[in-house]
Amino acid sequence: MRTRIQVIIRDFAIVAILGMASTAAMCNLSLFGSPSQVNGPVPSASSSPSPSPSPVGSPTATPAPDPCKPVIGANVSGATEVQIGSIIRFDITPISPAGPLEGALDYCNAARTVTPENVSSNLRCVGSCGGFGPQFLAVAVGPFSVQFRVEGAVSQPFQGTVTR
Repeated sequence: MRTRIQVIIRDFAIVAILGMASTAAMCNLSLFGSPSQVNGPVPSASSSPSPSPSPVGSPTATPAPDPCKPVIGANVSGATEVQIGSIIRFDITPISPAGPLEGALDYCNAARTVTPENVSSNLRCVGSCGGFGPQFLAVAVGPFSVQFRVEGAVSQPFQGTVTR
């Protein structure tokens, strides 16, 4: 008669062997020599390899567009009515695709030049006609119109009137 301990040891050994066998079958391994054929044939070195996925690289950051370039226009502001003999000052603000280049974007204008493109005959330049704040003397009564060029862009006509 077998003792109780012998039965327990035998049952434990059977459970251990079955556990190792099932693990070996899942991993396509052999416990006793030759490769196991439980899960199908083992690929040999001569079989064609499956294509490996190409590595996915990190996306390259595209540089942010320069808010300073290109100048696509210019805003002109100033008084629309001035008396004869007085000086009128115009403010010129370049415009890029990012918007008006003023305030935080004022640094964009450091190397830019502003030149008068078209000035009515009843206005005369006082001092420097270029720059972002050119001044003109009103010399005759009537309507006036001015346009300024910043790099390749020309402003829309700014119009007003010289009065007595």
